[in-house]
Amino acid sequence: MLLPLHAQVTGIGSAKTWVFLNFEQNYGIYIADASVNLNLNTPEDFMEGTATDFLSSHLKVVSRGGYEVWVKAASEDFYVEGTPTGIPVNAIKINTRNSVGTASVSLSSVSQLLIGSNKKKFSESLDVNYEIPSDRTDYFFNQSGKVYETVIIYTLILN
Repeated sequence: MLLPLHAQVTGIGSAKTWVFLNFEQNYGIYIADASVNLNLNTPEDFMEGTATDFLSSHLKVVSRGGYEVWVKAASEDFYVEGTPTGIPVNAIKINTRNSVGTASVSLSSVSQLLIGSNKKKFSESLDVNYEIPSDRTDYFFNQSGKVYETVIIYTLILN
């Protein structure tokens, strides 16, 4: 139906609705393998150092925005059977890589920035490598053949 040029169209009714977007706090950091072994078994290990391969997707970060991953050891020294050894945890170097780049830190009982990203991704996997460089193997000379252990704590900071 055609309306005359001077006729007005008026609204017959209207309706409105409210739309709510609810976002859960979807963020976290997950570790793929909670146990990592470094072996110092041969003279070559002491001369050249030892390292794991890059552990693919060892850490997974879930974040809707930029993030930083911080790392620290639970104590200053390695422990053997619950007793501190006097061997500093900074004998371990942690190397990581993500889609942005790579980073390395010497382990410490003080929290330090390991790696971060400003990209807006929901999740990202980080490859991690644990290493005792050749210049730090001397900490383990003349030590007993027991298992030396420490706890490493990764913390996710959102930005």
